[in-house]
Amino acid sequence: MIYIFWAIVAIAAIGAIIGAFRRYTRTSVWGLSVGVTFVAMFYTAKLIGKSAEYYVYIVCGVTAGVFLIATALFALVGKIIGNARESKRRFNSFAVQDELDEVNEFILNSVDKKNTSEYKKLLKRKKKLGRVKTGAGGVIDVIFGAVSGAANAGMGALAAACFLLIVADFTSGLIPYQQYTDFITPIINSGVWNHWGMKLAFDVILICILCGSFRVGYRAGICSMLVTLVILGLIGGAGYGSYIIASSDACAPFVTSISDGMLAALPEAFAQYKPMIATIIVTVVLFLILLIVIIILGIFLPKLVDKLRDSSVFMACDGVLGAIVLTAFVFGLLLAVGGILYGLGDSVDLTLLDEYMNASKFADCMYALNPFGEFFSNLVIQFQNGFGLAEQQ
Repeated sequence: MIYIFWAIVAIAAIGAIIGAFRRYTRTSVWGLSVGVTFVAMFYTAKLIGKSAEYYVYIVCGVTAGVFLIATALFALVGKIIGNARESKRRFNSFAVQDELDEVNEFILNSVDKKNTSEYKKLLKRKKKLGRVKTGAGGVIDVIFGAVSGAANAGMGALAAACFLLIVADFTSGLIPYQQYTDFITPIINSGVWNHWGMKLAFDVILICILCGSFRVGYRAGICSMLVTLVILGLIGGAGYGSYIIASSDACAPFVTSISDGMLAALPEAFAQYKPMIATIIVTVVLFLILLIVIIILGIFLPKLVDKLRDSSVFMACDGVLGAIVLTAFVFGLLLAVGGILYGLGDSVDLTLLDEYMNASKFADCMYALNPFGEFFSNLVIQFQNGFGLAEQQ
């Protein structure tokens, strides 16, 4: 377990170095937002306890609210640092402008006189003057960039480690390699994992997924999602429409012509299938023609969206809506998966999953405490009855 800990620390350190070079104003605040959100969720859940009547709604509400507030605050800090840094840079650039102009005149004179040594000296001096200092804002930008980079890399590494250890725990004893078992068993049986890991693993992963969905949705925007759905819908509609047209009386002569001509060489055993094959051929031809139009739309529609997103107001509204829609979709999907898994608990041995979920604080909101748990349980029962699985148990 100690090796995993130091691996996460090493990855966070690398992230800190990258963040320091990129600076806070150009580094994502995702890791910081996730970290603050997780801490707020953990202590809120611990404070109210799972026995509280509105536990799920309070925990989920605090998680969403803290993430939004933290993201907005960290972004605001980035704006303030960026403005301070740029203001100081402009001030210093004006302060050395006269000296730069003077150096430029000397450079031109050295070029006219073909004085190479003087020219090189003046270039070094100009380069030195061109390194405009950004003051305290620049220093803070670097420090905060390191912190943000470390948080991004650390949270990502932590989530990956939790996922791998969960998979290892669930597959323990199933993989027939003694070296693998010897390596994994001490980790999943360690006090650190049993006391902390099991309690935090699923929560870390799910919060990272949901916060990541918000970020991806904001960057993509609702319009990009709608364009994708429209294009997919057009492709599906083109396929169905092509079949309807090919099966209509208007295309009957073409179908007959293909059946009697192109397909005439087919063996007699396939004679009864000739009209169907001909219809499929006409369908494919019509679909390919319509697909060309859809491809053209698929090229120009995203460019139109990108053009609209040049407006900061449109981009903000588009991003917020995209973030809300994608996060809501992912959250609903997690509720469905958790509810179905919990519903299978009566017919499938999910003891280990139950242990993880009972120990968690956020993940259990989508499992045993799922507000739609009864619906999904009934859905599982209906599915089992429909396929005769209930009688086989």
